[in-house]
Amino acid sequence: AIIQPIFGTYTDFSNSRKKMWWVFTALTAISTLAMAGIGPGGVWLIGFVGSIMTAVFSEIQLPIRASYLEDVAQDAATMGYLGAMRQATSYTSQLITVLIYVVFQTIVPGSATHSIFVAIVAGVWFSIFMPICISFFKEHGAKRTLPPGKNFVAVCFVDLAEAFKSLSKYPEAMKFLAATAILQVGGPVVIVIASTFATQGLEMPGILFTAVSG
Repeated sequence: AIIQPIFGTYTDFSNSRKKMWWVFTALTAISTLAMAGIGPGGVWLIGFVGSIMTAVFSEIQLPIRASYLEDVAQDAATMGYLGAMRQATSYTSQLITVLIYVVFQTIVPGSATHSIFVAIVAGVWFSIFMPICISFFKEHGAKRTLPPGKNFVAVCFVDLAEAFKSLSKYPEAMKFLAATAILQVGGPVVIVIASTFATQGLEMPGILFTAVSG
């Protein structure tokens, strides 16, 4: 929440957005695969850290992806549509993850291997298809020039203040942002906890816990 807006502003003044995208893609792939590190003797710490870093590395890419919207959309309506589709596909992918988890746990009940399996599938899938997507984009120069005597951190908070000021004119937009914030905090966090540690700690059938979480 704090770093992403600052990083997003930095990308506006950067000439290496695509390179940064590649770096975060590699880090996301590695951390996603690391989520498979679930086991006794401290091995679970690998999966725990991997879960945290997967969220950080994957979410911090969003400003880079958004900066390429102008390459594929020339009007605000199309940009809004693509943004909505991104949101829809994000939640759909989470639902698919839950379904894979439920199916695998049905096949191999009472085993931690279901979480390992889902992490490996997600890591391999991301490692294959995200590089294919990035390959279609071109490296562009900086979109903005830093004003004399200013730094991008200060510019970031000025931009945020202006954005919220303009959003206050549109109550429906504020409602949408509030609903999105609640969903982003609630759903994914519960599902991650359910699919990794809570099923073993609470000794509750994983398929039941996942169904409730979904």
